[in-house]
Amino acid sequence: QFCLSAPKTDMDNSVVVHDYHQMDRLMEDERKYILRLVRAIKQTGCNVLLIQKSILRDAVSDLSLNFLAKAGILVVRDIERTEIEFISKTLGCKPVATVQSFTAEKLGTAELVEEISTGEGKIIKMTGCPHSKTTSILIRGSNKLVLEGAIARCTTPSASSARSSSGASSSAWWCPGD
Repeated sequence: QFCLSAPKTDMDNSVVVHDYHQMDRLMEDERKYILRLVRAIKQTGCNVLLIQKSILRDAVSDLSLNFLAKAGILVVRDIERTEIEFISKTLGCKPVATVQSFTAEKLGTAELVEEISTGEGKIIKMTGCPHSKTTSILIRGSNKLVLEGAIARCTTPSASSARSSSGASSSAWWCPGD
């Protein structure tokens, strides 16, 4: 995973700025750096960017989200590390660690990607993935006990390799098809 934010060192450093011209220069340098990253992503033909959750630092900055939106790229962020392999296989894409290795050959395909509002939040729905035999089932319940009961009744042996992403009152199960 690479981050769409200003580069940071591995050591704790502080920068002291004595006048606003220096601050303007720093902000302009950050803006140019992020704009180069966004342009490189856009040149591949990418229109939906999936970003893995980062525990070390912000994976994206507000500035990069703004530039990506202006470039017409939908950003899905904070994807759990454990889900990357499954999502990559479903979409037919390859995870990318550096912007230099971000190429059109590593992109996946979906006919439609849409953000759907639910009672408590939003979900991203991707349909028409030609490389996949995946079905998603969204189960909602009034509380966690009801939800767990519904999941227990719906789970079948063919869904034995299903993945769960539980929330307080909803859960998404991904069941590989035959």
